[in-house]
Amino acid sequence: MDSKIPETEAEKGVNSLLQFCMKAGKLVCGIEASLRLVSRNKIYLLIYSEDLGSSARQKVLMRCEEKGIPVHCFSTKQSLGNLFNRRETGILAVSDRNFAKGIEKKLAEKFENETNWEV
Repeated sequence: MDSKIPETEAEKGVNSLLQFCMKAGKLVCGIEASLRLVSRNKIYLLIYSEDLGSSARQKVLMRCEEKGIPVHCFSTKQSLGNLFNRRETGILAVSDRNFAKGIEKKLAEKFENETNWEV
């Protein structure tokens, strides 16, 4: 029995854009590769998984804050890895400004939908 929670439209949109970004060669997976590009000012958006370890999360957040790079939390390591047919990955870095804007827009929609409760 599959206990997977169905994706929202916003999550599907984020996943789709991430896959396009990967196919275009504008997405980097993993903490070391991402931090290397952060240091070179080649990243426009960084996404970390909900279940990323606290020390790795702090390291990434601190580096991105220093460089003024937007950071968002999205999905789990397992789900992000499955999205690209890879092993688990907790960090994704987007190296294209337009993809970054599109993904941020979808992430904002996801956040809005989660905080709009019907009373």
